[in-house]
Amino acid sequence: MKLNYFCSYWPVEISEGAGISTIRYFPADESKAPVRLPAYCCSYARGSLAEIEEEEGDGDFWGFAHSCDTMQCLYGITKSLLGNDRVFLFVPPVDLTTAFARDYYREALIYLWRELSRKSGVRGEEKLKLTWEKLKELRNKVKSLENLTSTVPSYEIFELLKKLQSLPLAEALEYFEAKEAEFNNLSSAQKAIGIILTGAVVTNSKLYLALEQQGFRVVYDDTCTGFRHFAGDMEDKDDILEAIVYYYLSKPPCPCRHKGVWTRAEYLINLYHNKNARAVILLQNKFCDPFAWDVPYLVDYFKKQGVPVLVLEVEGEEVGEQNKTRLQAFRERVGGG
Repeated sequence: MKLNYFCSYWPVEISEGAGISTIRYFPADESKAPVRLPAYCCSYARGSLAEIEEEEGDGDFWGFAHSCDTMQCLYGITKSLLGNDRVFLFVPPVDLTTAFARDYYREALIYLWRELSRKSGVRGEEKLKLTWEKLKELRNKVKSLENLTSTVPSYEIFELLKKLQSLPLAEALEYFEAKEAEFNNLSSAQKAIGIILTGAVVTNSKLYLALEQQGFRVVYDDTCTGFRHFAGDMEDKDDILEAIVYYYLSKPPCPCRHKGVWTRAEYLINLYHNKNARAVILLQNKFCDPFAWDVPYLVDYFKKQGVPVLVLEVEGEEVGEQNKTRLQAFRERVGGG
């Protein structure tokens, strides 16, 4: 029994705690254009739907956390294709600053937990608490990787983070332990420009390879599939659901979750200084509206702070020669030769 999810706000604790193996879905080919989604939707959604249509979901469950309009449409289409029994929607609060956000979040988790438990037959808190402990261990291990970003090539870090999201929880922990010693002994002597990379979902390592080739190194990956996916405060509480709610409410700012007008800008500038970065790259997946809305004010904010910033628009798996040229010019502007 397996569940595929798309967004970092899907509560893995709940689905794994209900006895359902849970992995993040990455389409193998983002170039496809299924007729059920318009062409102005992001390649991640289009590629995912094309494979869902072709494979008819392979009998898996599918989990959607309400985020953007495109993913909401993908949820509706997937539900119409596969039926109510295999497709689930989790709707966390959009405004995380309200007095009722915590209570609402908890009730939404309880509702989803009951729905999934009915499917799996696994009930009670024992499995949920065990899952919480394993996820806490995995997230703490990922946190330790942040100290290696200056010496380990960016594409190696990305491939590991992607793999951890693509594996069931128990396998992810085993995989990390196998790679940990290798990473500790891996050192890249390349003198690179450290950058903060922020954006939505990245599905392959070609972008990171292009960044390395142009003399950049990602010292903090703030994409939806980077460190931000695992980040958040994990505090043990008497009520396990309260601990889960606290974790998701404490996650770094996301354009789909309101925490304040300037919260994301302030968070990124703090990362920039704390990680000793020299520039910020705003990764803009084509047709990704939530992140696009943030671009104008973030660019203005960083320029006023004297921080070199580049908006890099990508679509699908390829970086493109034009973007490689822009990266080269940006490197020269930052001062990398």
